[in-house]
Amino acid sequence: MQTPIPQESTVAEKKPRNYAIFYASISIIICVFYIYTLYLTDPNLLFQGWEGLTWLFFLVQLVALGITMRKQQGGFIEFSQLIKPLFQSFFIAYIFKYIFVYTLITVMDPQLLELVRAFNIEFIIQQKQDNFTEEMIQQQIQRASTEEVSIFDFKGIVLHLVMGFILSLGISFILKLEKPEY
Repeated sequence: MQTPIPQESTVAEKKPRNYAIFYASISIIICVFYIYTLYLTDPNLLFQGWEGLTWLFFLVQLVALGITMRKQQGGFIEFSQLIKPLFQSFFIAYIFKYIFVYTLITVMDPQLLELVRAFNIEFIIQQKQDNFTEEMIQQQIQRASTEEVSIFDFKGIVLHLVMGFILSLGISFILKLEKPEY
């Protein structure tokens, strides 16, 4: 008995693409290139706030992803269809960026840990408060200079992920466009 051969569809079916991973990959490449350029130019730039510009790359990534998703849906997309891929894309890009920075500081150039320590001490000195005595400031400086420098900051990671979720919520709210009911 012969089994029937399935007929191929004459209409090319669109396979759903995972744009979240695509845009996250682009953002990861740009962030890694940017951070490594900062490192090669002057490692101090990493700790003077310039690394924070990667959030601009994340913002552009999320807006581009939202616009692409809306076009894919025929110009109309609901909030609930937009929030998941936006946050997924942010999450992937942020985690890979964090892994790269962690690897850069702890594996590729461990001397950067001393720069982190020096930056922390400088920050303590700059943030002197009037109600702190000189002795209290010296204790903080002593603690910062003798403590093990840790790049892994769980609270900081969670805070950044919450900020990314809020950013994803805002972009989803702005880009949503529901089909009008006739």
